[in-house]
Amino acid sequence: MHYDFANIFYLYDVKDVYFLKEVIMDALYLIKNRKSVTTFNNKDIPSDIIAEILNCARVTPTRNYAQDWKFVVIKNKPLKKNISELCNIDCISDANILIAFFSKDNKFKIEYTSAAIEAMLIAANYYNVGVCWQATYGEPYSKEISALLKAPNDLYLMGLVALGYYDFTAPSFHKIPSLSEMVIAEKFK
Repeated sequence: MHYDFANIFYLYDVKDVYFLKEVIMDALYLIKNRKSVTTFNNKDIPSDIIAEILNCARVTPTRNYAQDWKFVVIKNKPLKKNISELCNIDCISDANILIAFFSKDNKFKIEYTSAAIEAMLIAANYYNVGVCWQATYGEPYSKEISALLKAPNDLYLMGLVALGYYDFTAPSFHKIPSLSEMVIAEKFK
């Protein structure tokens, strides 16, 4: 793949081509190696790392920079357990932090929040924090969780993001299909 480094240098005032290539390669590595983690250990995530992960979601672009989002950061174990039982997802109760991602209603709320949550997942990977995302928009339990968290009526629960450090004693990750299994040239046969 070819990058137009001259334009990137101009836009970002970067002088060191090797540094820039390293940054791009690090970003690609993080994207390609992000995995969903469903088993966490008990190690606390420092608040500055949580803030950085949330900030990566906050700066995700939207049309006219609407960013009509609210993040509810949940550390309370009984509350996480209650949410876990409502949506029948065990890893939520074991997570160090649970983030409930809310959005105001707009035409592209699903797309915008999906992009912001993906930015959050990649940022978590950068900090070696395991993460598992559950889309919740339109799910039957979504309104119950919203009520439990006392969310205003004009906000929709779009996703739950469970964060914690990996439990390396847990079973290994699932295999992802190869690119050749997913790519179709020109059209389906």
